[in-house]
Amino acid sequence: MSKLNELKVSVVLKIKQIQNLVADDNMVQKWQEVREQEIAAKMEPIERKQEEQGFEDPTFVEKRREQLYTEEDWRGYFLPKNLDKSIMFTRTQLLQLIKRKRELDEEYIDLKKAFSEYKRTYQQNKREIKENEKIRELREREYNERQMLRFGNLVDLDNLEVSGPSSAVIEAEKKFEKTEKRCQ
Repeated sequence: MSKLNELKVSVVLKIKQIQNLVADDNMVQKWQEVREQEIAAKMEPIERKQEEQGFEDPTFVEKRREQLYTEEDWRGYFLPKNLDKSIMFTRTQLLQLIKRKRELDEEYIDLKKAFSEYKRTYQQNKREIKENEKIRELREREYNERQMLRFGNLVDLDNLEVSGPSSAVIEAEKKFEKTEKRCQ
């Protein structure tokens, strides 16, 4: 703590974990007795009122007593003299940390929304692709049926292009060339 006083800055100590506190057994015992007296003082008027008037709920007093006993009471616990193993933030650092956490939470929410939007568009595109594939298969089947009706079997256009011209076409081209030469 002496280093903190030398820095002369306000320090915010958020004590949320009991592991950071050191129990002083004598003080814990003293504060436990004080707490029991406080609970008894709080419960006495409630019990008296129940005896006189009576409550609708007979377990109200027991619930209230249980609630008072289960409240956390850190009196009698102190910060250790050496805070080397503890993390401390100045007020500005704590505010920056809170601000950054809020930004990260907002970014996380935005990313979740973007991901769900991506999943939705992905599913929609996938459905469209399936529908288009069905349409393509239907048209291909229709095309094949037309070829079967026209030619009696399926004709592969790629093979026709690769195989080159037929002998009848070659003869017709030769005749055309001869006729062309005569006309000149």
